[in-house]
Amino acid sequence: EAYPGENTYKKYLSAHGGKSNAATSMSYTTYKFDVLAEHCEQAVDIFAGFFVQPLFTPSGTSREVNAVDSENSKNLTTDIRRRLQILKALADPNHHFSKFSTGNAITLPASSSTSTDEEKEEEDSANYVREALLAFHARHYRPENMVIVIVGPQSLDTLEEWVVPRFAPMIDRWSLKQKDTTSFTEIEQLINDAATDAPETRYDKPLPPYHPAFQPKIQGGSWPVLLTTLPLRSMRKLVLLFPLPSVRKVPDRSPVSILSHLLGHEGPGSSFAALQDAGYLSSLSTGSRIAAPDQTLLQIDVSLTEDGETHWTKVVETLFQHCRLLYQTALTARDGKDETERSAALNDLQRMWGEISSLNSMNFHQTSPSAAYSFAPALAQRIVGYGTEQCISAGTLLNESAETLPLDELIEFSSRLIPSNCIVERCSKGAWEEQMNKTSEEDSSSSSIFGVKREKWYDIEYHLSKIDPVLVRTWEGGDINGNKTVQESSSTIEGESSLSLIGPLHLPRPNRYIPRTLELCPDLPDEAKLGPRIEKEIDPPNLIVNQPGTGRLWHRLDDRYALPKSSLSILLRSATVENVKGEIDNTWAYNVDTAMQSQILTGVFSDALAQETYDASLAGLHWSLYKSSAGIVLNCSGYSDRLPDLAIQLLKDFFMVGEENKDNDKESFLQESHFTSTKDRAIRGYKSFFQSRRADTQAMYFRDLLMSSLGGGNEKSLVAAESITLESLKQQHKRILMDADKELECLFSGNVSEKDAKSFFENASDIVKKATEREVSKGGVTFDSARYVQPWIPGPFERQLNPGEDLELHFTSKNTEEENGAVLVTYQSHVPGYKGESLSSKESLKSTAAIRLICHMLKEPLFDELRTKQQL
Repeated sequence: EAYPGENTYKKYLSAHGGKSNAATSMSYTTYKFDVLAEHCEQAVDIFAGFFVQPLFTPSGTSREVNAVDSENSKNLTTDIRRRLQILKALADPNHHFSKFSTGNAITLPASSSTSTDEEKEEEDSANYVREALLAFHARHYRPENMVIVIVGPQSLDTLEEWVVPRFAPMIDRWSLKQKDTTSFTEIEQLINDAATDAPETRYDKPLPPYHPAFQPKIQGGSWPVLLTTLPLRSMRKLVLLFPLPSVRKVPDRSPVSILSHLLGHEGPGSSFAALQDAGYLSSLSTGSRIAAPDQTLLQIDVSLTEDGETHWTKVVETLFQHCRLLYQTALTARDGKDETERSAALNDLQRMWGEISSLNSMNFHQTSPSAAYSFAPALAQRIVGYGTEQCISAGTLLNESAETLPLDELIEFSSRLIPSNCIVERCSKGAWEEQMNKTSEEDSSSSSIFGVKREKWYDIEYHLSKIDPVLVRTWEGGDINGNKTVQESSSTIEGESSLSLIGPLHLPRPNRYIPRTLELCPDLPDEAKLGPRIEKEIDPPNLIVNQPGTGRLWHRLDDRYALPKSSLSILLRSATVENVKGEIDNTWAYNVDTAMQSQILTGVFSDALAQETYDASLAGLHWSLYKSSAGIVLNCSGYSDRLPDLAIQLLKDFFMVGEENKDNDKESFLQESHFTSTKDRAIRGYKSFFQSRRADTQAMYFRDLLMSSLGGGNEKSLVAAESITLESLKQQHKRILMDADKELECLFSGNVSEKDAKSFFENASDIVKKATEREVSKGGVTFDSARYVQPWIPGPFERQLNPGEDLELHFTSKNTEEENGAVLVTYQSHVPGYKGESLSSKESLKSTAAIRLICHMLKEPLFDELRTKQQL
């Protein structure tokens, strides 16, 4: 009421360097904003008005219904959303999870009017929605349901003084109504009844009974069942879903977390490693699909190769093998009759749990503060779930150790990872066509449950079917008569005859990448070691090595946050990555085939090193290798103790340099299985790009194709990807290694001394040099190759439009499911963008700053006009 203008809030934030957003999940609606600190009090005053004295004007309510419907229509072409709705269709219709969770124009203007007058009916609908909105606000937007988190540089007393008086006038109107429920209107009664469908999420409420949304009785009384879905994007997904009890009250000893860690592991002995070695998958992840107070839904998500799609039943069999291994190991650790086996199993599990606990605790203590805009809403939600005492530490395992392993819970939960408690989903075009070509007696005899179905809200088809009992018995580890065919022990399950390509499974080995020390660099000044100095300006890196023909090293010691972490970025600058040399004029020219080969090359390397470096990611070390217009980029970040070792190992693997000055004694990462998987992903991505992208994404694609692309777009990239062979990829790798003109551009920052940075750069340069000399000598090319006539200029570029000339592009979306359109307007400045004092002029700095300011100034009025008022 104090600020009746619809855009007053966003306008104020925009004028003072701020922004805002809101989001609704299954259990929370979170509102957030940030603003320059000196203008925060006024922003809090406006913000509080939404909750204390909201207007909910009839016109604003009607337009917001259109906005909700528009957002929902945007979701209709998103595979994740489509599959979520199908999953809801399989749930118990009386369970709260089955509800349509976003809303649209059909569900919101649910008028009770029977009038035949169109205008009158529309008015009644709007009034009905507004009445429901007011009732919903009164029922849920109450002081006892609210958590407010404010983050700022002011004192705690000042922040409290800003918030408490402004939110104190909130009235719990609903409690007064509840004293006499007979006074409820029809809509108020509807809202009140619906409010009890879902369980309480507050930490101080008792955990409700186990109430899974998914039960065999919903699908005819027995599982497993096979769900087949047709995606818009090209994918081959295989998903196993297991209903489990809630772990909301045990965040630090969650058996679901342990199972997710072990089943999602990618190191040697894991199901990922066995299936990747067999050429069946490209990725695997495990975690909670649903984590609610009354249930958990554990999900094992696998991306299959073409061969894996053909042998999907073997993939499922391997995953169930892994589940049995975990159950048998845990059971042996508690109840094993052989003392040696029992002790070995217990030691393995405790060692693994100790690693998980120590790494979680270490990450908690060594994590930089996040931005206020993300920290505040996350903390608000955690306060609801865990209370103020544990809101920051819950789930970090601070007080856990090897001795606190929740063994009984691990046994209970792993015992449920069986076929009879599982929904299997296949999501791919091939799986759908395969299912449609089948004629099933059960589909015709049980049409109410099995066969082709259509989801209510997204109007999309899915198929549900029973699974052959013989196959189910194989997944259970026995034949149809109940005879075991699996050799099981407490530590290993060997490959079976039906899985001759699959290797043995075992628990993860000790993690060799766990930091040995968290000590800070001795070069840091004493005051920096006392704690973060947020107010200190960030110094630019220093150029400490500049060797033409070898490269340059930039270094910056972090004396601002002073954490035992480092960041390393290495650019292997080489024209051969995207270009070929002209035969006539001896100059470099972009070549789409060469660029695509380098892109596939980096993908193959990442695929090949996944198993070897997975432990590094668990230990807080992360890396990536990718192609840029300037060359090949390797990024590494994480705890500084072992980061140089990881980076050196990755360089040796890429350049195939062995230990102890041996030449070419390292096996090439360019293997057929990794090549096939990477090439397949690239081709499928290009083929389904237009059919699965939103209109705005396609608009940006065509804009970028016009302004900054050298490759000719998706069509040419697809042709280039399809033409690549393993041999041509090996030749491209060799060309990169043979390029005597390539150089290293290295930035080493964080908890690293100048001496150690130089030592690393020397080792890295030596690896590159040895690989180049080796390949050049084999190829019969002189090491000191002649410089080309026209120097190669690396880096991105942008085509310049003619001053005063406007270009218009019009196209029809190839996404048949897309209901929305898009308009993209791009203005180009003829003053080059600012890239730093040494590279750009003062005019460039002013121009870039002005453009950024204009963009910020335009965002709010455009949002207000196009989204709020015109509903476009």
